[in-house]
Amino acid sequence: MSTAAERIESLESPSEQLTYTATAMVKALVDHPDEVHIKAIVGESVVLLELHVHAEDIGKVIGKKGQHAGALRTLLTAAAGKFKMQVRFEIVDPHFAERSVRLSSSRKARSAGSRHARS
Repeated sequence: MSTAAERIESLESPSEQLTYTATAMVKALVDHPDEVHIKAIVGESVVLLELHVHAEDIGKVIGKKGQHAGALRTLLTAAAGKFKMQVRFEIVDPHFAERSVRLSSSRKARSAGSRHARS
């Protein structure tokens, strides 16, 4: 019987490892784990992960004041750092296909946002 770490290491690419990690974490949060789907879009040094969940589970993934989503972003950013990559984590709202909750792992974006908030 293999451990989770061995299963992750057996995956071919960094994007597969990040997708597997994100999927496992999100499935632990939701009531409909069979409806968790993550699409990875790979760039040169960036991976965009688009998360699709059951409509009833979107609040569980985001959490109060975005705490779950922020924690997911932090862990995925740490994992992506192992590959010297950046990760963008996007939660797609099932009610509004064109609207999504963008959760960027960019420190520059977060620090710029906090500067504006203090002004």
